[in-house]
Amino acid sequence: MTKIEKDILRYLELIERRVYIIEHSGIDWLPEYQDEMVQIDKEIAQLRDVLGMEKSPGSGNFPGKN
Repeated sequence: MTKIEKDILRYLELIERRVYIIEHSGIDWLPEYQDEMVQIDKEIAQLRDVLGMEKSPGSGNFPGKN
């Protein structure tokens, strides 16, 4: 597996975990989720830089978009 493939897989894993935490942010919320979310957001930002992604896919500068 190439580095870019590993980075993409890691990015998707982080997004999946982030969505899980958000979905369980009501009565199932655990205090440690806050620290985890901060760490996830930092790593997602780093991977976006590595992968050449903008924060918002609608910005027009997104991989695979012309």
